[in-house]
Amino acid sequence: MFSKINSIPFLFQEFKDEKFLDSLYKISLDKEKEILKLPLTWNKNTKKNLQNPTTARFGSYNFLNFESPSIVKLRTLIENACSLMTEFQYGTKFLETEQLWIQCWVNIHRKGSFLQRHYHSDYLMFGHFIVHSEGTYTIYGGNEEVHILNEPGQLTVIGQDKVYHRVTPYNGEREARVSVAFDILRGERGRKVSASRERVVIPFLRSK
Repeated sequence: MFSKINSIPFLFQEFKDEKFLDSLYKISLDKEKEILKLPLTWNKNTKKNLQNPTTARFGSYNFLNFESPSIVKLRTLIENACSLMTEFQYGTKFLETEQLWIQCWVNIHRKGSFLQRHYHSDYLMFGHFIVHSEGTYTIYGGNEEVHILNEPGQLTVIGQDKVYHRVTPYNGEREARVSVAFDILRGERGRKVSASRERVVIPFLRSK
């Protein structure tokens, strides 16, 4: 479902498959120790790193590179949603000439942790998939904030960059709040970032 919120294009989809969600939850927590051994991407704010340890390393790994049928399925869901948003924003011929790239990471928040207000800069679009997030909201905007309840299986794609957002503290019953976030890069920037190894980006929605 497409929506315009404060003139910003959003796409919301839901995938209520408990086995799929449980599999992603387990994979995320199983990979956490491995991820925490990687270099920090956010390295100037110690408090932010402590609040968001896997997020703070978002440029040092790509969650879609982990091997699992559930991650293959997740990639397909993200590809389909981003293809729809691309067509909505730029028309049906955009992907005939444009090679997109994706940067993808997992957010793991234990009780009391949250994601601070921030935005993603210089991306075609960005989004997230909610694995488990009992009682939390993602809050978008600046002066006019929009609160969206995070529901398991909810896939959100925002069709532009530089949209401020934050996530409220997690205080659920399960061990952690888990979501998978992603940024979509256009071809030339994606190739440069990949070549420089500044971030772990991979080809996505290949041109036809």
